[in-house]
Amino acid sequence: MQMLHIAGYKFINLTKLEALRERLLEQCLACELRGTILISQEGINLNLAGHIEAISAFKNYLKELTPFSDMTFRESYSDNVPLKRLKVKIKQEIITFRQEHIHPETKRTAAISPQALKQW
Repeated sequence: MQMLHIAGYKFINLTKLEALRERLLEQCLACELRGTILISQEGINLNLAGHIEAISAFKNYLKELTPFSDMTFRESYSDNVPLKRLKVKIKQEIITFRQEHIHPETKRTAAISPQALKQW
């Protein structure tokens, strides 16, 4: 049976991290997912794998949570689950910048088109 692997992140101000961690862990266990979810005051970063139906159920669960309703994911398929265990952690940063003056959850840089990026 094919497995679905999703990865995504979102910079957003989050509070009540311990309660959120418990809810996400509970949902992942119910869906029998493996991988890692990092949450912090600046947002969420996740990398999960499981049966296609289980990943769909988890994505639907996230859509019901207002902060994550518009989250997008990169997806790939495999014949087995590429991740060994499940971890849901509270961290200082969801993507390590090691720059205390940078707060990506509060300000976003201007977007550019794929064509402009290619020209750079």
